[in-house]
Amino acid sequence: MCFKNKRSDVRKIYKTTDGYFTSNFKIKKPRRVAVLYQRDDGAVILVRIHSKKGKDLKNFVPNFTLKSKKHKSLSEDSIVYNKLIFGRKVNGKFEKIHPNDFIYLDDKLSYSELFKLRRKINSNKFKHKISKYKLIRKWNNHFK
Repeated sequence: MCFKNKRSDVRKIYKTTDGYFTSNFKIKKPRRVAVLYQRDDGAVILVRIHSKKGKDLKNFVPNFTLKSKKHKSLSEDSIVYNKLIFGRKVNGKFEKIHPNDFIYLDDKLSYSELFKLRRKINSNKFKHKISKYKLIRKWNNHFK
């Protein structure tokens, strides 16, 4: 197959539900997600975006906030969960994520926000950072 003319989805902000990732479609809570990486077959790695109000900031990317003034898809200042989403679970097996399953909100991360997120996410300790890069490399090679 040729994916040569495929337009990149990196930086885009999408809307989905929390139940999409666990295949539990009873959970209808809307969720914003942002694409950080994209593979040659169109599969993506996502991060979840949460509102900042009333959250314990321990599980989120430190010193990083998405302002609602810069992003029209966000109603209030938001923070990013400190975990990458590589796939979704369907019938006990993991399946790759395609952006066609989401609703595009006509909003993007800036390049500086993208690079800060890529660098800061799951980088509390050096060993976490190394395992993150190894996992991204394996994902990019289709886990072969």
